[in-house]
Amino acid sequence: MAKKKAGKFVKSLLLMMMLGFCLQARADITILGDSDWPEDEEEDKPAEIKVLPVVLPAYPQEEDLLSFDIGPTQTLKFYIDAKSVSISGAEVRYTLVAKSSTGALNVSYEGLRCGAKEYRRYAYADSKGVWTKSKSESWRPINWYSANRPRSVLWLDYFCDGAHIEGPVELMVKRLKYNLPLQKENKYNAG
Repeated sequence: MAKKKAGKFVKSLLLMMMLGFCLQARADITILGDSDWPEDEEEDKPAEIKVLPVVLPAYPQEEDLLSFDIGPTQTLKFYIDAKSVSISGAEVRYTLVAKSSTGALNVSYEGLRCGAKEYRRYAYADSKGVWTKSKSESWRPINWYSANRPRSVLWLDYFCDGAHIEGPVELMVKRLKYNLPLQKENKYNAG
């Protein structure tokens, strides 16, 4: 009986030692980290899109505002400041103005990335024309719904041709000024 217990003990001890070696080997692999394996260096890394420094434009003047339509249910009027439109790296930057029927303004300086179909607010302006940096520095997806619709129209009709900026700036401004959208199909059915 003592021999059986000793045999079970030895087997258990050997099993525990093998398990310990396996765990130690796994710990060694973990310590190396993902970046230490050459074949994994370029995999799973998202493409880095460089954001160029932001230079805030002058506060928009009434005579430089170009209106654009976002659909039959719009309650606000939307404008782009023609003088603020620029191409900066992989994005189009512009000042967006939303105006209520009572004359209240919401002014923001934004960037739009065509390929990623994303936008970002860089700053807001108050009624005195003073810019305040946006608290959020994240890129947000552009979709066709409610508050995001103006950006979707800009992406679809004026600034982008799918994944590419449809520039130069002068042509973008001309499309806005004369209401010459890029898309031929009914934009209100796009999604």
